[in-house]
Amino acid sequence: LEEWKETVQAGGVRLYDYIPEHAFIARLDAQSAAWIRSLPFVRWVGDYYPEYRMPAALSQADPADQTPLEVDMLALPDADLTALGAQVEALGGSVQSQSASEFSSYLRLSIPAGSGK
Repeated sequence: LEEWKETVQAGGVRLYDYIPEHAFIARLDAQSAAWIRSLPFVRWVGDYYPEYRMPAALSQADPADQTPLEVDMLALPDADLTALGAQVEALGGSVQSQSASEFSSYLRLSIPAGSGK
C-alpha cells in the first residue's frame, strides 16, 4: 500500500526496486531495520545478495571458463559505477558501456563465464 511505503520512507528508508510480490529493495541502517521489523505490515527484512539475480550462465559456469559473456548489470541509482567497473576488471572483464538516471544505473559488461563463482 502507498501508506506503507510512505511510512518507511518517512523513517529515512530509501526504497528502490519493487520485487513481486509486495517487496522492495531498500537502503537502510541497522537502527532503521530494527524499527521496520516492528511494523505490523512488514514480514521480513534481510540482505539482498547479488547472487539472487545472477544470470545462470555465470552462476553455473565452470570457474576456468574464460568464454566472454555479454551481461547487463542493473545497479542502484546512487551506485559508484567507477568502483563497479574496477571490480569487473579485477575479474578479467570489461565495461562496454554505462548509463545512469535518477532511477537506476546500468553497465553492459563483457565478463568471463567462469567469473560468477
